[in-house]
Amino acid sequence: MARVHHLLLRLLRESRPYYPYYVPIALGLIAASVADLGITDGLRRLVDAAARRSLPLLWQGLAIGAGGFTISALLSFGVGYLQAWVDQISGSARQRELVRRVHQVHFDYCLNQPSGDLITRLLNNAYGAQAGLNSAAVRVVRHTAEAAATLTYLLVLQWQLALGTLVTASAAPLVLNLASPFMRRLWEERFKQEGKLSAFVQEAVQGAEVSRALLLHRWILARFDELYRPLLRLARRSELWNRAVESSGLVLLLAGLFFVLGYGGLMATRGLVTAGTVAAFLVSFERLSWPIQGLLRIWPDLQQSLAAAARVYELVDEPPAPGMDDRSTPAVAVVAPVAASESGSLGATRIERIEFDHVTFTYPGRKEPVLHDITFTIPGGRFTAIVGETGSGKTTIIRLLLRLFDPDSGSIKVAFGQGGSTRVADLRDLPLAAWRRLIGYVPQEPVLFSGTLEENIRLGDWRGRTGTTETDIEAAAATLARTTTPGPAGAVHSGSLVAEREDRLPAAISLAHLEELIARLPEGLETPVGEKGARLSGGERQRVAIARAAYRDPALLLLDEATSSLDNVNERLVQQALFGLSRGRTTVAVAHRLSTVVGADQILVIDGGRLAEQGKHSELLAAKGRYYELFTAGQVMGSEVAGLVQGV
Repeated sequence: MARVHHLLLRLLRESRPYYPYYVPIALGLIAASVADLGITDGLRRLVDAAARRSLPLLWQGLAIGAGGFTISALLSFGVGYLQAWVDQISGSARQRELVRRVHQVHFDYCLNQPSGDLITRLLNNAYGAQAGLNSAAVRVVRHTAEAAATLTYLLVLQWQLALGTLVTASAAPLVLNLASPFMRRLWEERFKQEGKLSAFVQEAVQGAEVSRALLLHRWILARFDELYRPLLRLARRSELWNRAVESSGLVLLLAGLFFVLGYGGLMATRGLVTAGTVAAFLVSFERLSWPIQGLLRIWPDLQQSLAAAARVYELVDEPPAPGMDDRSTPAVAVVAPVAASESGSLGATRIERIEFDHVTFTYPGRKEPVLHDITFTIPGGRFTAIVGETGSGKTTIIRLLLRLFDPDSGSIKVAFGQGGSTRVADLRDLPLAAWRRLIGYVPQEPVLFSGTLEENIRLGDWRGRTGTTETDIEAAAATLARTTTPGPAGAVHSGSLVAEREDRLPAAISLAHLEELIARLPEGLETPVGEKGARLSGGERQRVAIARAAYRDPALLLLDEATSSLDNVNERLVQQALFGLSRGRTTVAVAHRLSTVVGADQILVIDGGRLAEQGKHSELLAAKGRYYELFTAGQVMGSEVAGLVQGV
């Protein structure tokens, strides 16, 4: 019970921004409840007017009843509209907070959670928790006001009958206190099972092509039934308890109704009350039974919201990854100071080198390290290729550079060139957002979002993000300004793709060889690409990802097997785009194509999480070591376009 109260108090505390909306809603509900009494009292006067044959009393009853109805209707309309508005803004704010949190928590948390379950929390649980609280708060005020106003009216009419109703209804909360803990546990289990089912359904929909090709429909249906049966049992049990609590309350209400009607009828036969009073009492009792029944339903219904809130807070309370908590300013402690501007940009003109110093890393939940004490240097302005067998740790190096994870031991240091000096910083000490703004990333499976082709390319432009001021843009431009002055490691950047922001889009399109695609699309750059870029081929999606990176104009370019699954034609186009983008830029590429590695300034050979060799293509072949074995075994594949990179 303490946990329930904690969840409820936390929801109420976080709903304080909406209290200014709650106040007029509450006042409107109270006023509407009082206005409703005009309908009841108007009916009483009409019945008495008929019994007494009094025309003035008849008109009086009509006026009071019509006035009460009109005022109540207007207030109900205003309150209903305001309540719907509060549900929308508060529910969407809760969803937005959860979306923000998903991008802050440790990357391994997202890897270990079914995507369907996360989606259920984001879309259903987040909105349901807040909307349920809003509804409960409104219903408490509405039903309490209705019950209080009606009971007061009944006490004025006949206090003995009113007290009988009050005594009978007071037993109802006992039923709620007995049943609510069990009901809350049922709803939590139900939400968890719904998350599992949602995750599987999403996989089945996304894998429709494979499931049809392999005739997996029977297995999918069997798996669906396997996940749905426990959900059905939980739904049946939770609804059974809901109905049991509701029915218990109704039994108590009916008992009170029979008591009041029997006693009221006896008093009427003795002439102690008028016919109008009996009629008003009957209507008032119906109006009293409804809010009491509503109050009985609030607590069971609130269990659903609290169960949803528990799932929301499970994610919200997950600790953020280092540097990802935007509620605090990350500290910058560096070997030689590297400034961070007010806009969060690193005060660096170029990357001179990146040093992996005895780095060891183990994925959370695993026992064996993926990388074992590796040490190497990535020279600035040069192309470094990483090769090795599947599972050797190549992609892990990219993830460490992206700071999706941090090393267990050892360090990754970045040397920045500023003017004529070089300043070195541990990657963990840099502001995370500022570091990632320097990076362009092209993964093996490009991620496109529903939207137009142009929108997907411009997604890479952090300088054009919503809310960015001209000052931010100027500071960012100064941060990423390229220089042609050689650094200590010979780092040279050929300059920004273009000088002005508005000119970067055509340059990025040209570099990624997208002109033919754009000309072929019905709406050109404004053509929707479909969900996950479904309207484009794999090679076209890859080139859009390259254009996105080019539009970003990064200081560090990371490529993760960007050509591994392409045919020769698309590979040629993608290779041309990649080498155009990487020329003169610090580039790290996980690759297994000869066309990617043969022209690299440096090749790192990773074997079992260890650095086996490093050097150039010709040097490693001549050494006849691990690289030679991979090359001859076909792990580093040839290509008809190998000659394209010989001179790079």
